[in-house]
Amino acid sequence: MLASEIGPQGLAEHKLAVGDLPEKEVRDSVLARRADDNVRVGHFGVVEVPGNRLLGDTPHPGVNEALHGIDQLGPAPVVERHCEGQAAVAPRHFLCVVHQANESPWHTSVAPADEPDAHVPLVHLVTTVDEDLLVEPEQELNLVGRSAPVLSREGVHREPSDAQVVGPLENVEERLLTGGVALGTGKASLFGPTAVAVHDACDMNGDPSGIQVGRKHLRNLPPRCLRSAAQSARRVLLMSTADEVSIALEEVTGALPGGGEVRRGQRSMALEIVEAIDTEHHLVIQAGTGTGKTLAYLIPAILSGRRTVIATWSKALQDQMERSDLPMLLEHLDKTFSHAVLKGWDNYVCHERLDQIRAPGRQQPLEGLVDGSDDTQVDSILEWAESSVSGDRADLPFEPTPATWSSVSVGTDDCIGLSECPFASECRPARARQRARDADICITNHHLYAVDVALNGMLLDHPDHPHELVVFDEAHQLEEVFTASFGFQLTVGRFRWLARLARPALKQADLAAELDDGATRFSTWLADNPDRRLVADSCSDLDPVLGLAETRIDRVLVAVRKAVRDIAHSSDDSATQRERRRLTRLLNAGSTLIGDVRFARGLLRKPTEHTSIGQAEVGDEHLAWVERSGTRMVLRVAPIEVGPRLASDLWPLRTAVLTSATLPINLPARLALPKPDTSTVDSPFDYETQSLLYCPTHIPSPSEDEPGWSAAMLTELEFLIHAGGGRTLALFTSWRRLQAAVATIRPLVPYRILEQGDLPARTLLEEFAADESSCLFATRSFWQGIDVPGPSLGLVVIDRIPFPRPDEHLTRAWRDRAGLDGWGAVDLPLGALRLAQGVGRLIRSRTDHGVAAVLDPRLSAARYSGALLAALPPMRRTSDPEEAATFLGSLFS
Repeated sequence: MLASEIGPQGLAEHKLAVGDLPEKEVRDSVLARRADDNVRVGHFGVVEVPGNRLLGDTPHPGVNEALHGIDQLGPAPVVERHCEGQAAVAPRHFLCVVHQANESPWHTSVAPADEPDAHVPLVHLVTTVDEDLLVEPEQELNLVGRSAPVLSREGVHREPSDAQVVGPLENVEERLLTGGVALGTGKASLFGPTAVAVHDACDMNGDPSGIQVGRKHLRNLPPRCLRSAAQSARRVLLMSTADEVSIALEEVTGALPGGGEVRRGQRSMALEIVEAIDTEHHLVIQAGTGTGKTLAYLIPAILSGRRTVIATWSKALQDQMERSDLPMLLEHLDKTFSHAVLKGWDNYVCHERLDQIRAPGRQQPLEGLVDGSDDTQVDSILEWAESSVSGDRADLPFEPTPATWSSVSVGTDDCIGLSECPFASECRPARARQRARDADICITNHHLYAVDVALNGMLLDHPDHPHELVVFDEAHQLEEVFTASFGFQLTVGRFRWLARLARPALKQADLAAELDDGATRFSTWLADNPDRRLVADSCSDLDPVLGLAETRIDRVLVAVRKAVRDIAHSSDDSATQRERRRLTRLLNAGSTLIGDVRFARGLLRKPTEHTSIGQAEVGDEHLAWVERSGTRMVLRVAPIEVGPRLASDLWPLRTAVLTSATLPINLPARLALPKPDTSTVDSPFDYETQSLLYCPTHIPSPSEDEPGWSAAMLTELEFLIHAGGGRTLALFTSWRRLQAAVATIRPLVPYRILEQGDLPARTLLEEFAADESSCLFATRSFWQGIDVPGPSLGLVVIDRIPFPRPDEHLTRAWRDRAGLDGWGAVDLPLGALRLAQGVGRLIRSRTDHGVAAVLDPRLSAARYSGALLAALPPMRRTSDPEEAATFLGSLFS
């Protein structure tokens, strides 16, 4: 029986009330206090005991004599803290033999509980009565690293004194009885009343004669007591879990190719996650580049036995875990587990679409193919899909064009649904979803997790087995992703796609033509209103356009429903089935589009109307604006803040760990994360030796002299590329400056200049890494998520501090809500985060060396420069161009 689970021994029930216990105060207890216990005590030093009699002294009464009253006992310990490292409770009437080399056991001061490792030595517990032996002789009780029992005083609710014995408590071997309490380093146990467990309100009158080894009292206990017992058991298991995680880290890192070692920061991060899981506290942990974050959260999650979802921003990290990390952990961990990766629906080939393409008698262009698709690639995908188990685009032996892949896959909006699809048993995305729901460890992306939140767990959870832990890697992206996922876009392409579906399905050319006309009108309006923020009751020119589109979509939906009724009585041959599927797809796509159109129209009415559409209330909590997305214009609608939604629909439901190499300081507040534990783990890299931060102060500031700064910036860039022998990643804050830099620098340097947009992103990186003297000029999407270790990258150049543009509509809304210091509350943290991400591309391993050049003198001179520099690694700094050139020249000479 656990020490913390047994009430006072040998006392009548009426003596158990708190008021009958002696009022003494515990100071600096070495025993842990549970976080939700509201007992508070002072901070004085030791426990006062009548006569100061120690268990090692000649006792009075004797060890084998009965105690005759509560006033002969010292006070029960009331415990203050909850996470002391080393503490033990010795059973009553047991002889405590303290093992402490070179230290008198009776004259050492008590280690304060405020210290992180208040120490109680390991003890042997040996009974004086053979038949009462509950702890085996010569067996050391090692509680190092384990949270001690949770103790305090409480009232008694007259529970039965002889509770029946039932099964084990969460597999805990319960062999300890309460009694004397070890005080600290070298201190033996005191006679005193048994420590009373804090369980809300349910102590029980314990009796050692009724306890059986390895069993527990549960019957007749109220549910609240049972829950608290389980929580206490988990705390006792914390040490073994922490030890298990530490050992697993050693074994797994040692098995890495070429061998490896556990990094101190990696171990620290893993143990903090163990604590977060055990205490069910949210954790926000910034872990520097090279920490080994992935193993640091995967191993505790797996060993905890809790169903876990790992959500990442990049597919590359998902693929790394699926193909490398998780198979390795299955091989080397002493625990079996299942794992699965779930990607978006349109990442998988759709057999119903393939069936349409294979349909006999089809004519070119192939029915169902998107304009611009490659017929040769489509034929290759048809052949590949016959044998592919996953149907995952990532498993294709080639990279299809976007148009080609759109022809053989579907999104959730135009999927006809499993109930209608004749290929439901072969549906690759449905299989992937089922595997994800059943898996112990599910890997997915931020967007799908946001969808799961919106669907109340219907996407990732089995109804009987919801996940208890979520780990967000690359968590700096969360606010942006949740904002996009909780909103939507209206694009011209969505209207034209609906018209394309309607033409063969309805065989009514006038309806399809009306949709095309509506798309044209909407396209014209978008072109006439670039970068416009739409304010309620000020868009009289847009409402007629959307109103006409709504009417025409509704006409199509009426026709579709009639067509579905008409074929319901037709013969059920393959042609009819195919027709029914076309109509179902059209109905789904049209219903989704008309819902978004109605939401947007409602948003643009007067805020006082607060129009309700479906389950969503349209008011001043959403923002609508026009923005350019690549070569097209779109109307975006998004919530201004996602925190309230997460506070109600996510954070109360499960424990969350948020981690990244760079995290904005205001992230918990922005996400409404309630009272998280926070921590920072430094990178293991020696930045002062490996790198140099260069910021020229002799050039104009871009905020004061834009033309002068632009010219000087390009001169500095050319100088640095020559000094470094190429090997440059130049990051720009706008496409316009990127293109101007390429046009200016390319004729001036003898090195190959790769420009974002010339090739697919993956190919660009491969070319850059293969040609050690090449330079890559890129913009925002290359500021994060790319990894080019080795000699191909020795210089990262950032044109200017990447603050949000003043006209970015969401940040403007955030700034307005922040009040007087909106810039400091919104723009400064975002600028610091993006700058740190760009600089972080430089040092990716212990052997990397290089210069990070920020060609913006505000980094050195502005009043807010300290906040920006604090977000960067601890690099040596200089404003001397010759020092930067010398450092670069020494790298590869």
